[in-house]
Amino acid sequence: MTGAVEVVLAASVIVLSLGLGGTTWLSLHRTGNRRLIYVTAAFLAFAAKGVLTALALFTAIVFVPVDTVLLAADLAILLLLYLSLIMK
Repeated sequence: MTGAVEVVLAASVIVLSLGLGGTTWLSLHRTGNRRLIYVTAAFLAFAAKGVLTALALFTAIVFVPVDTVLLAADLAILLLLYLSLIMK
């Protein structure tokens, strides 16, 4: 049974990681800072993991163990990555 908390956390990880991935991609093209390639790749990897998690929640196509604590940790990691970029 899929709980509402897992759905909200998985959706939050997908939306936040895609948004941050797009933002860092735009920053990469504006500044030319090659370090942002790795950060963009990390955000897109989180987005891919979030999509796989969502597929596991709603279909039987993909089997990925879903854990509320790990989803919350993913969200915290994304926020820390974002904060590390904007803080000087």
